[in-house]
Amino acid sequence: MNTAKPNHLINEKSPYLQQHAHNPVAWWPWGPEALAAAKAQDKPIFLSIGYSTCHWCHVMAHESFENPEIASLLNDRFINIKVDREERPDIDAIYMSAVQALTGSGGWPMSVWLTPDLKPFYGGTYFPPEDRYGRPGFPTVIIQLGEVYEKERGRVTEASNDIAHAIGRAANATFREQKELPSARSTMDSALASLDAGFDRQRGGFSPAPKFPMPVYLDYLLYHHARTGNARALEMAAFTVRQMIDGGIYDQLGGGFSRYSTDERWLVPHFEKMLYDNAQLLRVCAQLAAATKDPIFRRAALETAAYLNRDLRHPKGAYFSAEDADSEGKEGTFYLWTLAELKQVLGSDADAAADAFGVTLNGNFMDPHTREEGMNVLSSVKPDAASPEAMADIRRRLFEHRARRVRPHRDEKILTEWNGLAISALARAGFLLDEPSLIDDAARAAAFIESELFDAASGQLFRRWRDGDRAVHAQQADHAMLVEGLLDLFEANGDARWLTFALTLEETQDRRFFDETGGGYFMNEEATDLLVRMKEDGDNVIPSGSSVAAMNGMRLTALTGRPAFREKALATLKAFAPSLTDRPFTVAKMVPALDWELSGHIQVIVVGKKAEGPTSALTSVLRRPADQPRQMILIEPDRQPEVARVLPHVAAMRPPDGRAVAYVCKDFACREPVSDPAALERLLASPA
Repeated sequence: MNTAKPNHLINEKSPYLQQHAHNPVAWWPWGPEALAAAKAQDKPIFLSIGYSTCHWCHVMAHESFENPEIASLLNDRFINIKVDREERPDIDAIYMSAVQALTGSGGWPMSVWLTPDLKPFYGGTYFPPEDRYGRPGFPTVIIQLGEVYEKERGRVTEASNDIAHAIGRAANATFREQKELPSARSTMDSALASLDAGFDRQRGGFSPAPKFPMPVYLDYLLYHHARTGNARALEMAAFTVRQMIDGGIYDQLGGGFSRYSTDERWLVPHFEKMLYDNAQLLRVCAQLAAATKDPIFRRAALETAAYLNRDLRHPKGAYFSAEDADSEGKEGTFYLWTLAELKQVLGSDADAAADAFGVTLNGNFMDPHTREEGMNVLSSVKPDAASPEAMADIRRRLFEHRARRVRPHRDEKILTEWNGLAISALARAGFLLDEPSLIDDAARAAAFIESELFDAASGQLFRRWRDGDRAVHAQQADHAMLVEGLLDLFEANGDARWLTFALTLEETQDRRFFDETGGGYFMNEEATDLLVRMKEDGDNVIPSGSSVAAMNGMRLTALTGRPAFREKALATLKAFAPSLTDRPFTVAKMVPALDWELSGHIQVIVVGKKAEGPTSALTSVLRRPADQPRQMILIEPDRQPEVARVLPHVAAMRPPDGRAVAYVCKDFACREPVSDPAALERLLASPA
């Protein structure tokens, strides 16, 4: 137990801030008290940004922030503020922009020095505790910056003003509304060509080491294939995900994907597991299963869902944020195996397991700090080394043995944005794989967000919940991701509750975050404690809020007929038209919204009891990749009156003689309903 005197972080709920609550550094959380102290004492701010499962954040904390001498240097010269980037992505985005401008790169832990009026004048990422290899260590940087601020204030002011102006220009540089949108097909083809040009033909993925999964790209490739039948798009997505599933980035025993691979073979991961990665990759695997019928993708989807439900789910249904890379003070300890340990656990089956998982005496993993050898990351090298039944038993025994180890730290804050991704993934996977339990999982998570993170009286959505405490007003991405998840859930189970909630959130989002002048969405509301109001300029490991909102607006217009939703979606597309025209792969999540707007779309409404064969026969047609922009809604007859109160046009869609029926509609005009799957296929082939 740490008995050191706590600092100002002691009452914070963020696990990251709690990790630093007993540092000798006099940390403050971001807020009016800390900012006022900087002005009152005329001290610059040292801003440290990270997150609880960040390996190098742990390293810098141990080396520097737990060091009394270094802490004294910080406390004497600065007001020291800690920010959890997962709670405050808006603050992180501002100062990441500054660090990237100053150094050409960025990452976490992020270290930024600010004037009391929040303008950055120096920054970087990890700093070692002493001078190394001709580079200044953290104490040297602290002393030098303190002296510069004290003795060369004019120079600091000039530099900070220049950086602040650059951040402001960059925040809105790409958002110049164009009157004309690029064509949908040329945009789609351009995005595909860019991804193909950067594709690793030997290992899959879109970069050399370190290799990130980039589910936004994979999701786009599957959309492109469905719409055009382009075999190359499907090939790139399937090959990449297959390589990942066979590699060490995929947990061969417990399912789920690590953050990224440190090598070019997807073998040695950075072992932290994030909810946002696993949610999006669950969705990708389910779509690949539907597109290819390859059982490996179905297995990975179900195992990833099992990982979420087993290891990241709160008892009441929502999902925690992440699991750390470290346990017992070292990276990857929970996941690594020696050949000797394999023999101890499996006895005579150890040789088959070693062949199957690529375990050797010398190992394939070396701890960068201890240089210890003989450790192995499990990968799928020879999956047929034993019979399927024997391999299942080997996996079970290794999993049970591993479960007795010290688990990595779990970040138990619940984030609305990331849960929106999980709700979407579970709902879509449940429908595509015909696994209703996954749709039920999505509904439980949505119910948790509605009850614990939403104040119905004020209409205020919150971003973070932990241990009964909700805090941080939700940002635009929280609204957008949750609305997407709720729409996917409504389409999968026909419960009007989720559509009603989505409409409420969409209206709030558009009122609080939409840029009426330039189009697109700001990350947050107007705030006096932020240097600039940022917009995300593209999709990354998580899609941007504007990209998701553009499609949400199109979908809600198709459901309700309300033009305001489409108007904001269209203005967003125009704001991003330069990116859609010149580099559409950077806004890959937005390209389907452009396609929806320019190519038109259809709506398929199935009315019938989900558990019955005729309904299942109709919905099975809709599990295949859609070669046109399409919205599907499944409505149980006993829920139809509730849905009709929100969507009046479905009131008359009554199954004749109680049989399940499907309506194919365009612009609120519907063809004659059909009950025969073959007839539905014919309508989908020529819906006009």
